[in-house]
Amino acid sequence: MVARSWLVAFDWPEFWNPKVRAAGCMNPQAARSMVPIVLLRSKMVTADRSKAETLSAIKKAFEKGQVPKLESGAMDYMMSKSAYLTDEGEHNGPHLMFLTAGMDAKDWGSGAADSPVMSAPYWFFSSNEPSQIKGLPPILVFLVGVTNWADGAPAGKHDD
Repeated sequence: MVARSWLVAFDWPEFWNPKVRAAGCMNPQAARSMVPIVLLRSKMVTADRSKAETLSAIKKAFEKGQVPKLESGAMDYMMSKSAYLTDEGEHNGPHLMFLTAGMDAKDWGSGAADSPVMSAPYWFFSSNEPSQIKGLPPILVFLVGVTNWADGAPAGKHDD
């Protein structure tokens, strides 16, 4: 799947960046859990719905059981050289993403000195408004950088 910018945190500054193309390969647990959310978000955004309308639709879909809860073991391989993830600094790097149902980031070593593990909440990077996340299941994404691209080439050794 190639994800677009509107599939990341709603408060990400690059939410509408048309250059973002995040190529990923989900395992079955992630595909069953996340693809219905991806399809709903994409449907709302391409219908020119606002972030607030999109969030409302997602919350209603969860409330009505129209989208599944996150399955244990959900994982996404993000190892394509052709991905473009951000305008900030290096725009890409091969990594694995593990999606969890609201674990504590410290349990995975995220943020610890010299740790290769990074984490971010799926819905909002920093929600100051509790009503924004009410009705959304807690999903925490752990990112672990890997040394090679999917074709085996060492990371950092590709042409843009």
